[in-house]
Amino acid sequence: MGFEFKQEFVDDDGEFDEDEVQSYDDELLELFGKSPEYRAFREGGGDGGWLDIFLDYARGYYGDMAWRIDVHVMRRLLLEIFPRKVSCSPDAAADMVAEQRAFWTFLDRAFKAEHAKECLRGLDDRLVKELERKLGDTSKFEMAKSFFMAGQQAGFDLSTEAGLQAWVGAHNAGLAGDHDDWHSPLLVGAGDPAPGRQAASKKSKRKRKAVKASRRRNRR
Repeated sequence: MGFEFKQEFVDDDGEFDEDEVQSYDDELLELFGKSPEYRAFREGGGDGGWLDIFLDYARGYYGDMAWRIDVHVMRRLLLEIFPRKVSCSPDAAADMVAEQRAFWTFLDRAFKAEHAKECLRGLDDRLVKELERKLGDTSKFEMAKSFFMAGQQAGFDLSTEAGLQAWVGAHNAGLAGDHDDWHSPLLVGAGDPAPGRQAASKKSKRKRKAVKASRRRNRR
C-alpha cells in the first residue's frame, strides 16, 4: 500500500514531531476514507468525523500512535475523555462506535493491526449504551464543554464564528450584570476556543515526557 503503519515520531526525550505526526494521521485517515470499510459505513448512514480527535487524544493522553492503541486505551478515550471534552449530543454515541468499528476493521484488513480484533470485540452494543449515557452526563463535562453546550441549548449556531461570538457576548453580558458571578471562570473572550470536533490542544513537554515514560514502564 506504500504506507508504513508502524512508525515512531519521537526523539530521545519522547517528544513527538508534530509535523510528521500530522502527516502520518492525514495519510492514514485518507487511506481509511478510500477504503471499502469507510464506504460501507457511509452507505449505512454513518456521519463520522470523530477519528482525528480520537487519534490526537490517544497521543496527548497516552502517548500512543494508532498502531499502539489497544482496547483499554480505546475504551478510556471513548468513555472517559470524550464525555469530558467533546461537545455533541448523546445520540452521537452510535455514530462514534460505528466509525470505530469501520476503522478497526480497516486496520485489521489493511495492516493486520495487532490490537484490531480485540478493539472490535470491545465495540459492542453495551459500549454504545454506556457511551450514550456518559455523553449526556453533565457532571462529566469540563468547563469549556459546559459553556459550549449551554450555547447550543440557548439556540446559538456555534458552528459559525458569528454564532460563537454572539453567544460569548450574550453570556458575558449576563455575567457582567450579576456581581456575584463577576469573577466566573466562564467569562471568556470571543477568541477563546470551544470544544467540538477539533483536534485536542497540545500537551506540555512535561506531560508528554511523563506519558512516554509511563508507557515504557508498562510495556511488555
